[in-house]
Amino acid sequence: MFSLSYKQYHIDHNIKHYEDGFNPTPFNPADIGEMTDFRNAAFSPVVFRQATILENQERFAKKYSNEASKREMKMTQDEYIKFRISKQVKGGYRAYKNVIGLESSGYIDIDAPDITKEGILPTQENVCEAMAEEGLLNIVFRSASNNPHKLRLLYRRGFKLYYTGAYDSNTTSWDTTVYYEKPTIIHSTDPTIFKTNKTSMTNVINSVLYQELTYITQILADAGINTSGIDATSSNAHMHSAHCMKPDEAYPQPSMFLNGGAL
Repeated sequence: MFSLSYKQYHIDHNIKHYEDGFNPTPFNPADIGEMTDFRNAAFSPVVFRQATILENQERFAKKYSNEASKREMKMTQDEYIKFRISKQVKGGYRAYKNVIGLESSGYIDIDAPDITKEGILPTQENVCEAMAEEGLLNIVFRSASNNPHKLRLLYRRGFKLYYTGAYDSNTTSWDTTVYYEKPTIIHSTDPTIFKTNKTSMTNVINSVLYQELTYITQILADAGINTSGIDATSSNAHMHSAHCMKPDEAYPQPSMFLNGGAL
C-alpha cells in the first residue's frame, strides 16, 4: 500500500512541508486508475505519533526564548505556547523521537541531474522501465516544476515496521495518539526482519531507507541513467513529501508498472 494524505488546505495554500503530522491513508495501487491526479497527494512512508502537551510546551518554550532574543515579543511565553499549540494541525509534530513506524512503501525524489555526469538523463519513462526490468512495482511522475528530469519514484517494500500498539493489522490503521515513553519492541509484518528489544526505531528506519536508496541508485545506474540528481535526503527517517502539482499546470500521466513485486 502507498500512504497518501490529501489535505486541500495545504494544496490551496501551497504549503510544501507537512510539519504538523502525517497519518497515512492506505491505498491499493490496483485502484490507481480511479484517481484523477496522483500528484495532489502528500506522501510519507514514515508514521509519527502526536507530541504530548508537555513535549509541545517544552518545544514552544524554547522557540519563544529564541524568538524573544531576536525581537521584542508582543505576548507572554504562556500566551505564545498556547497560540502555537492551537495552530497545530491534527496529527502531531514530526520530530525524530516521534517516529512510530514505517509503511510498506517508499519514495525517492530525483532532482535536476548534473549533465556533465555519465549516463542518459532520467525521465519518468526510463526510470520506470529500469525498475520494471528488475520486476519491481513502481510509479514515476514529474515533480511540481514539470521538468522532465525532476521526478518522484514510488516503490514498495515487503514489510512494515512498528512499535507495539502503534499499528492495527486488522484495520490497517495507525494509532498516532499513543505516547511511547520507553518503546522497546519493534514488530514487522515479516517476523524475520528487525525484531529487537533495544534498537532505536529511527536508526532502523534510517538503515532501511539508506539501503533502499543505494539499491535503487544502482538499478538506475546499471540501466545507464544519470543518477547525480537523486536526493540523498530520501534516506532520512523524517522524510516526507509535499504534493507535486501547481494550479493550472498540465502534467503528463505517471508511468507505472503495477504487476511487479517489492524490494
